[in-house]
Amino acid sequence: MADGRGGTIYQSLVTMAVVVLFCLCGVAGAAPVGRVISGYVQTSGGAGVGGVEMAGDNGAGSAVTGADGAYSVTVPNNWSGTITVSKAGWLITPGSKVYSKVHADIANENYTAYQPTISGYVKQADGTGLSGVSVSASGVGGDDDEREWVL
Repeated sequence: MADGRGGTIYQSLVTMAVVVLFCLCGVAGAAPVGRVISGYVQTSGGAGVGGVEMAGDNGAGSAVTGADGAYSVTVPNNWSGTITVSKAGWLITPGSKVYSKVHADIANENYTAYQPTISGYVKQADGTGLSGVSVSASGVGGDDDEREWVL
């Protein structure tokens, strides 16, 4: 049956249905662009630690904590990877967190930061103190649970 414009009513209805389905599926079926992993880096006393670098791998973003220790890292939808934290002069635990197939925002991914203090004595084999010795730290080794300062 012609609609008076050279087409059929059936063709018009099919075209309209396709447009409606495209619009509905395009909006309702669209996957979010990304997900957010957020939390705080704080001292054991609860004070925020600013300036901590939060680095994601495998296409994730990165961030630096604010003065209150807050951070937000955006990752792709269904992301799997690792976020690693660091700040010079600080020990932060855990040093990284692994994520698998992130499909929703994740809040309260918190870290604890410490400023290690090294103290002690340099003694001779007989136990007497040795004066004029300079000690410096050259790096950190070990895993997240046991950090070892190499002197």
